[in-house]
Amino acid sequence: MKLYDTHAHLNDPIFADDLNDVLKRARDAGVCRINIVGWDIQSSRDAIRVSEKYPDILRAIVGFHPNYSAGWRDSWLSELEKLLENPLVVGIGEIGMDAYWSYASLSDQEKAFRSQLMLAKDKGLPVVLHIRKAFDRVLPILEEMRPQKALFHAFSGGTNEALWATERGYPISVTGVIVLGSKRLRSVIRRIGLSWLVVETDCPYISPIKGHRNEPANVRLVVEKISELLNTPLGYVAQVIWENSSRFFLNAPLRSP
Repeated sequence: MKLYDTHAHLNDPIFADDLNDVLKRARDAGVCRINIVGWDIQSSRDAIRVSEKYPDILRAIVGFHPNYSAGWRDSWLSELEKLLENPLVVGIGEIGMDAYWSYASLSDQEKAFRSQLMLAKDKGLPVVLHIRKAFDRVLPILEEMRPQKALFHAFSGGTNEALWATERGYPISVTGVIVLGSKRLRSVIRRIGLSWLVVETDCPYISPIKGHRNEPANVRLVVEKISELLNTPLGYVAQVIWENSSRFFLNAPLRSP
């Protein structure tokens, strides 16, 4: 069984002391690929640095999280563009808008979002979307700018938003909240089925095991729960989700040598 954790923050300092052990547990659980995701320039550089240390299993996604877009400057985009030259970078993210927190104004968030969407289009790269309490703001921008590949990270919408995404060819990503019993996400998964699903841990956040730090090995629990919900053999579910993830990320223009 091959598993792909499409969104992890192994560039977080919380993993600095035991990353080798974390990756061993991931491999033992069947995880063959992990995307390390940035949230600003430094964390994006760190995503690349960590990926370069373990290129057999890690890839980097670089970008500005909406909560880190306060005082947005065009020069930040130039810095980001330089990072895209690294062949281990497979996407731009996590980008989008967040109306739950107020770390950055919605105006700055939208400037950062539009700028990064345009960069992704210019480079032919997928985007990984962070949308929190902001579907009403983000969907019209996506409709206008039409990125070729967009992934709805840590999907928190309902069936209507999921259908909007999949009708445009955009997959949604399932986290450990499905293991914790999210009724809304269960309904979404049953409605859209396997064809548009990928999985992630978003570690160290959203742990499916309460009281424990999340890590990539736990993506297996997410796949197992999807298998249970759809009453479909685990091996088949894992295969389809791996293929969905691979089409989205591994076919990106920037590839490892």
